[in-house]
Amino acid sequence: MYSAHCPAVAVLSEKVGMIAGSGAAGERMKLHIGTYTIGTESKGIYRLNLNETGELSMEGVCPHAENPSYLVSCPGTGLLHAVSEIKEHAAVSTYRMDDGGRLSFQQRVSCEGSDLCHLSILPGSALLGSCYGSGGVFHASLDQHGVPEKASLQFRHSPVGAAVHGMSHAHCVVPDPLERYAVEVNLGLDRLFVYRFDNEKLILQENKTVSFSAGEGPRHVVFHPDLPFAYVNTEYGNQIHVYRYQAESGTLTHVQCVGTLPSNADTASFSADMHISSDGAFLLVSNRGHNSIGCFLIDQEGLLHAHGHISSFGLYPRSFALLDDDRYLVIANQYYGMVVTLPFCKGMGSDLPISICRVPSPSCICPV
Repeated sequence: MYSAHCPAVAVLSEKVGMIAGSGAAGERMKLHIGTYTIGTESKGIYRLNLNETGELSMEGVCPHAENPSYLVSCPGTGLLHAVSEIKEHAAVSTYRMDDGGRLSFQQRVSCEGSDLCHLSILPGSALLGSCYGSGGVFHASLDQHGVPEKASLQFRHSPVGAAVHGMSHAHCVVPDPLERYAVEVNLGLDRLFVYRFDNEKLILQENKTVSFSAGEGPRHVVFHPDLPFAYVNTEYGNQIHVYRYQAESGTLTHVQCVGTLPSNADTASFSADMHISSDGAFLLVSNRGHNSIGCFLIDQEGLLHAHGHISSFGLYPRSFALLDDDRYLVIANQYYGMVVTLPFCKGMGSDLPISICRVPSPSCICPV
């Protein structure tokens, strides 16, 4: 497995013309790419085609001026929801996708808060949103067609103890597999908060708060598809914490902690995105700065075992996705605007990417 910071951008750029796919092998799936538009060349939400051989091609862009940095699609509805990650306010824009993945604007719902950075779906019920700037989480009910009707701010935590930024920074709130509880990951307060669902309300479970070392900065949580475990990565600590999860009570019990970087890493790096393969065998995490995807085997006890690091073939891999039954690893390198496809087989990457597509300031990959 390739393990290094990144090939020199100038060297890789010479290969872009040879590697970039034309899409000639036929359509496989559509990808929508969320971006940062403010202060960049991005025009909004970009639509790419991923063909059957893993090649990417640009198909178009849907204008969205307010940093559509995070996207989520709602299964069975043909809808895609985009955040506006700006300081002035929090808003969710909803788009309808046609058969070719083209987006048409439906509506925009505002909510008290700022720097909305993450959305989660409760299928057929609600959107859950996290406002990094103002530190709050909200619940937005969905109508019968899956369109948000309103967004109600639920919680905004006060500073607790030695917070890395001195205030609450909600980074994500994610429902558990049974949709009885939700876990908020608060990077600013170095804590996890567990909520219980009660119709259109999130009820904080005071006795189930989980704390991290000051300044570690928890960022994302993912639940294993089959095993009773949850995994949390920390942006500044560059670690993955493993928890045994009791679904009946929403209780998290710490069982393991592993580093996201190689032991000999000597560059500043910040853990970002995290996903589990569809077969539950691998956990992957992106490292911005080391410019790699850390790969870990998941054993039958839910514990992690280092499996190596895959080059992101770009700078600052903010987001990635495993697609087509884990055949392909698609990485959004935010700096220099490079979305890259690699083959992915038994946790292994490649010495060269299959395809590179230029997208300005990519921050999120949302497959259709």
